[in-house]
Amino acid sequence: MQTLLHDLRYGVRMLFKNLSFTLIAVLVLVSGTSAILSFDRDPVVIGRALAQSQDTSSAASRQLIDYSSVITKLKEQIPPLLKQNNTPGLAIALVEGEKLVWAEGFGYTDLGNTERVSADTLFSLQSISKTYTATGFMLAVDKGWLKLDEPLHKYLPRFTVKSRFGAGEADRITFRHLLSHWSGLPHEAPCGNNYDESPCPFADHIRSISETWLMFPVGARYSYSNLGIDLAGYALELRARKSFAQFMQDELFKPLGMTSSSFILKEAMNQPSFRRRSEAVTGTNTQVMDLCDAHRRRSET
Repeated sequence: MQTLLHDLRYGVRMLFKNLSFTLIAVLVLVSGTSAILSFDRDPVVIGRALAQSQDTSSAASRQLIDYSSVITKLKEQIPPLLKQNNTPGLAIALVEGEKLVWAEGFGYTDLGNTERVSADTLFSLQSISKTYTATGFMLAVDKGWLKLDEPLHKYLPRFTVKSRFGAGEADRITFRHLLSHWSGLPHEAPCGNNYDESPCPFADHIRSISETWLMFPVGARYSYSNLGIDLAGYALELRARKSFAQFMQDELFKPLGMTSSSFILKEAMNQPSFRRRSEAVTGTNTQVMDLCDAHRRRSET
């Protein structure tokens, strides 16, 4: 227990390192593995889980531990860390195996301190949404609708991008390039980027990508790009004959029990509790309770 408590304390410190925004966190404790802390950035490994979990075949090793002291410590440490790091609020859940041990919100959903964060508050996952988009795309691959090594041009025949590497570069881009950030596309497009708060429908955003320049020849170098994921999602939308957001709702969120999660910002804003941001929000909006439900559903399969 002392080792676990030490690891969780380290996780809380890492949680707030260089953060200045509201975040969502899930601590998942699974026998014989590490605990994973997920929030608006990449997952951070926060330590080994249960000391007695090495004997996974023993029934005693699968008995639930009393986490009351751990939860008490977290409740004590989180509020001052929020203030110290100028973070308005946080939602956190502790899960062992398939059992939800504890879930709670801290702080507020906005800088005006008008609404408290709860375990049901929705947050934008920002770039972690790419994981969900890729998962949805692979569900379509399993259905035989798309193939990873098919060219994007097959589904978007009018797609072009400016290039100093040759006129045919756009035709060489495959979905594998797009999803793995090897397409050579830049990070943002003129319309609907992270610095543009004006309304920009998804189709207009996709069309504006043709105004950008390839940074490298297709497949030559890795370069992180929002645009590759957007193009893959748009091709999925065309193939599914429904909006990308609706496809994700039908094929991913509902089967996982993530009933409050959505790619549609207006739907998220209509929820009783939603983390409000000053800038435009795109991507997945979800809550810790949905993430816990998805974890349990995945564990059952």
